[in-house]
Amino acid sequence: MQIVTSTTSTGASQWFPEGFVPEVIELLLATWKKLALPDDVRLETRITALFNNALEDEYTKQNKPWYVFPEIKKIDSKTGKEVARTDIRFYHRATPGQKLYFALEGKRLHAHSENGTRPGYGEYVGADGMMCFVTGKYSEIASCGGMLGYVMDGKLKSASKGIAKAIGNTSVPLMLAAGSTYSPCQHMPKHPWNGVTQHSRGSGPFDIYHLLFSVPQCVKKHGSTASSSKTS
Repeated sequence: MQIVTSTTSTGASQWFPEGFVPEVIELLLATWKKLALPDDVRLETRITALFNNALEDEYTKQNKPWYVFPEIKKIDSKTGKEVARTDIRFYHRATPGQKLYFALEGKRLHAHSENGTRPGYGEYVGADGMMCFVTGKYSEIASCGGMLGYVMDGKLKSASKGIAKAIGNTSVPLMLAAGSTYSPCQHMPKHPWNGVTQHSRGSGPFDIYHLLFSVPQCVKKHGSTASSSKTS
């Protein structure tokens, strides 16, 4: 099993065992396809919790050499206070310690509210979204991480365009690599609205994979309508 480390003058960005990240992405896509959400599950935390449970069942069934954990806190070593919390983390058993993990951050897009539909693109690229990876709050020594976009109205194409535009508008704080845009990902050829962006962190290059999921697609399996507007 090959593990590659990319080193720069300002630090090191450690790479995962060969094939790990593509396999994780494949598992995420396949598990969501089979996921069934009750029609009253509309909050990001509940969607992520059920998704994580399904991922645990699936990777165990496939006998993958991984661990998957939800809601892990990052604590300030001096104060003991919580400074960050990742939604989902994947660890490979061949990697020693707990510092190197593939993190996922989930955000709702096109969520219904009393004032209409809220795009959510600002939150997606903002301080509690993509910026957590860029600043090193998440995945401090990793080479990549992932964003989960829960598209509440199922309009994946529209969400993809909105995210791409928001990323372009914040390219400097997001430390986009020269010439990088929201681009198709070789690991997701059958999912044209998903993508990848490349960033230049102080510790080295960092890729963010963007996986967009249709929530109505899962809710329909319960016989619910895709237009449910419940918020709890």
